[in-house]
Amino acid sequence: MTAHTAISNPQRKRAIASWIGRISRKMSRLIPVLLSRFYYPLVFARFGPKTVMERPTFLSQCQWIEIGARTSIRRGVRLETLTMPRLESPRLSIGSDCLIEQHVQIICKHRVIIGDDVSIAGHCAIVDITHPYWLDGHANIGIRILDDLAEVSIGDGSFLGYGTVVLPGVHLGQGCVVGANSVVCNSFGPRSVIAGSPARLLKTY
Repeated sequence: MTAHTAISNPQRKRAIASWIGRISRKMSRLIPVLLSRFYYPLVFARFGPKTVMERPTFLSQCQWIEIGARTSIRRGVRLETLTMPRLESPRLSIGSDCLIEQHVQIICKHRVIIGDDVSIAGHCAIVDITHPYWLDGHANIGIRILDDLAEVSIGDGSFLGYGTVVLPGVHLGQGCVVGANSVVCNSFGPRSVIAGSPARLLKTY
């Protein structure tokens, strides 16, 4: 084997790998755009223009889900609505110009309303579902869902820090800021800064 061949083969392999990597990155960016442009508007109740959703982990009953314009939804999101026999059809609404980071879960059986310009950091959960517990011989609590009207709303311009959990019945006013890893059990007014588990009011600005 000549020195020229010994050098060129690794170089050729690196060049091919680099080319394949560039194609893969372009396709990974292009596919979510195409789905957001042509597919999601057909299956969601509303999917606004210039909104892009990357590689969702789980989507369920999208006909009850509305998403505004220019919203960015990162990969791994779970958007789920559930229909309950004694409740009207659910409504999960996400406003315009929102940013939803990786692996956020939003689960709705009645009403979950997220306003415009809301930022939700990674690994947050927003739910209006309660799993009741009682000793009746059934072990799996996860399949039990209380059919109450526990609406959740997040005001315009609010920010949820990494790992925040918003529980049923919570209403956050406009411009609220929630610290990372908080568990929000109660409602807070506009421009509240809250943090903790359970979350408490730190200041109002």
